[in-house]
Amino acid sequence: MESVFGMYRQGDCVALPFLRPLVFLALSIFLMSTAANAAATSNEVGAQQMEKDRSAPNESGNANEVLQFAGVRSGSVVLDLVPHRLSAAHSFADKAGTSGHVYVFVPSEADAYLKAKYPNGLPTSDPAHANISYIHTSLAKVVAPQYLDVIWVGGSYHDFHNKFFALKNIYAVNHAAFELLKPGGVFVVMDNAAARGSGLRDTETLHRIDEEQVKREVLAAGFEFAGESRVLRSAADDHTSQVSDADVGAETDVFLLKFRKPD
Repeated sequence: MESVFGMYRQGDCVALPFLRPLVFLALSIFLMSTAANAAATSNEVGAQQMEKDRSAPNESGNANEVLQFAGVRSGSVVLDLVPHRLSAAHSFADKAGTSGHVYVFVPSEADAYLKAKYPNGLPTSDPAHANISYIHTSLAKVVAPQYLDVIWVGGSYHDFHNKFFALKNIYAVNHAAFELLKPGGVFVVMDNAAARGSGLRDTETLHRIDEEQVKREVLAAGFEFAGESRVLRSAADDHTSQVSDADVGAETDVFLLKFRKPD
């Protein structure tokens, strides 16, 4: 089974391929619906590029653990909020099945970069996953066409605080997520751990965020803390290196937090 979190694993440690905002956007190229009339050759090139950007399949079983922690099951309606890879959406779609649906949220903040880099258009469909569709609007206006069971933020939460998105208020994003979830629905955040007490200090430079900062922000939107999984934690990471640095490699410490909308 392909990794649900779009990583590659070496031994018992994990490395996120989530680097800088523009690199993140390049890894998201398969998601954009910028040209419904794109030529077949453009689709082929885009698919090949996505395949290059994908990580190796996860053989360790952690994908299943993450799926179980997130609570995705048959019939689930899921929003993959600003993904940097499609592997999570694919895994969610496989688990949700034909009675469920996965919405991939592609931020319009990416448009200028992607249109300049891929002027002939990008793939707009995935025949293997008919239960995936795309939402394309600003991150400041998170929306979905129906109420959701799960909202997943896989590695991009720290970037919501960075210059690229230029959000004036993270509360608006988290509150929109709260409003879109069904009672009892969950908001799951996976990201690169920063040093405790560092707050937002390292989001732009090291591409990390203090998990306590995430908790404060999400709880302020009305959520209850529903627990954490330590399946992606690494004691070998001292939280001082940039995630894209080779010396971090597979030792990146990754937190996985779950928040619940009260019934």
